[in-house]
Amino acid sequence: MDSNNSENNIKQENIPEANGQAETDMQDQIREEKKPDYLEQLQRLQAEFINYKKRVEKQQSEWHDYSLREVMNTLLPVVDDFEYLFQHHVDENQPLPFEGVRMVYNKLNAALTKMGLELINAEKEQFDPDLHEAVLVEHHDTATDGEILQVWQKGYTFKGKLLRPARVKVAKTKDKDVR
Repeated sequence: MDSNNSENNIKQENIPEANGQAETDMQDQIREEKKPDYLEQLQRLQAEFINYKKRVEKQQSEWHDYSLREVMNTLLPVVDDFEYLFQHHVDENQPLPFEGVRMVYNKLNAALTKMGLELINAEKEQFDPDLHEAVLVEHHDTATDGEILQVWQKGYTFKGKLLRPARVKVAKTKDKDVR
């Protein structure tokens, strides 16, 4: 009986090993069978991503073109006014009428303002390095330190973001060093 018992123990010990090996083999077989499905799924996802990327690029291009069309539509009346001014200016030896040019200039400024362009008011303001570019610093007795004395080129913001800083001449009081 002891020999029978020991045979049963041996058989029972081998059973878990055989079950574990069979289970691993079965899992490997399932993985092998699903590989083509996984590959197909991966390829489909890659194709979807490529299509998504192309669609987004196309939308961005369309939005950009739409924005440019809006700019052009806003500025075309100004171009029309210049053409009208040139067509009705019969004598080329005479200067263009100042009022006509001023009207076109005002219309252009109005169109740009409508699109979000804002003038940076700099004259007699305190110098702000975020909005102004100091082109020249001048010693001055009557102005306050850092006061803008002259605007050499107007600065603009577009929808709240700096587009171009105002180029200015800034005052420094005589008792401070100029760097």
